[in-house]
Amino acid sequence: MRSTALQLIYIENKVRPETPKSALTMANTLTNRKKRAKDILDGLNFRYLPDEKDETLEALGYYRGFSCPFGHQIRDKKNHWCYHCVRRIQGNICGLDINYLHNIYQQDAREVLSLIEVGKPNECWPIRLEDDSYREYKTPKRINFPSYRTGQMDRRTDKVGIHKAIYTFTWGDVGSMRVSRRCRNKWCGNPLHMCSSWNRADVLKDFHYLDLELNPKKLLLMAKRHRHNLPIEDLIALSYRPTIASPQSVDISQKYNGE
Repeated sequence: MRSTALQLIYIENKVRPETPKSALTMANTLTNRKKRAKDILDGLNFRYLPDEKDETLEALGYYRGFSCPFGHQIRDKKNHWCYHCVRRIQGNICGLDINYLHNIYQQDAREVLSLIEVGKPNECWPIRLEDDSYREYKTPKRINFPSYRTGQMDRRTDKVGIHKAIYTFTWGDVGSMRVSRRCRNKWCGNPLHMCSSWNRADVLKDFHYLDLELNPKKLLLMAKRHRHNLPIEDLIALSYRPTIASPQSVDISQKYNGE
């Protein structure tokens, strides 16, 4: 009897199909990627601000620094990312209205866009530098563009990678953190193909809003906003209310503060 049972177990093990090694490798790779993404996110140390008083900023490791393209000034002391931009990025919001950029960035952003062949949202957008010999470089050369360091320098712009510049005025300002490309194309200027550690796991298929043409009415609104002390996000929300949700309405305090 025992011998028959052993024979049955032997036969069952022999005919049981094995999981292909490629499937196991893929499953392990996906698991490792998710773990790495979680570890990176945990290490970013986002701290939710209950208010924007100076003592609160100091206690939570923030400071008031150089403005980002959307007019924010609160930055992380260590990596200098913009607090409100990170909230925007975590809301998975990517868009550009050239009229609704802080005046410090607007002209430089237009010059960067002139180097890009804009295409469809799902396509790579070729970067065309003016120098005929640009292709001899493995990656595009750095360009002149404002950064978090600008307020500490004796010139208006810093030397910034073109992908970092594009990400800054379409997604948000991530300070000293790196920006990479999902498409692996070093000469692609499509913001939807770019990511930082803040949105590494989120894939966006289209822009929430996009307007690359100067509009006198919008520029007039931008000029008036200074007198009324209006946030740039309010102007964006007024123009694109059906397509965009304010990142301020996204409650991420529980996610990052462990509450």
